Amino acid sequence: MTIHRVWTEAVRRHADLPALGWVDGDPWSFKEVERRVRLVQGEFLRSGLSAGDKIAIWSSNHPGWGVVYLAVTTGPFVVVPILPDFSPRDAANVLIHSEV
Repeated sequence: MTIHRVWTEAVRRHADLPALGWVDGDPWSFKEVERRVRLVQGEFLRSGLSAGDKIAIWSSNHPGWGVVYLAVTTGPFVVVPILPDFSPRDAANVLIHSEV
């Protein structure tokens, strides 16, 4: 199974259930996350990215991170996650070696 297939099935089965959210905020439903995922994918494509392009995500863990991660992994792109506690040197090494 691919991430795309698992996500598509989760949205189909659980569209109105909570998917992502802040601890003390209103959660986004699977349907809402899917809408945001498609918006982000559209922005990637409009910016000139294409299938196989690598996209680095350097962010702490929050709902927006999940949306971007799903936009990359359910689309035709390759994700390169970078932890925010990496040193600048370690982050640079990841970017260089991954050829983002």
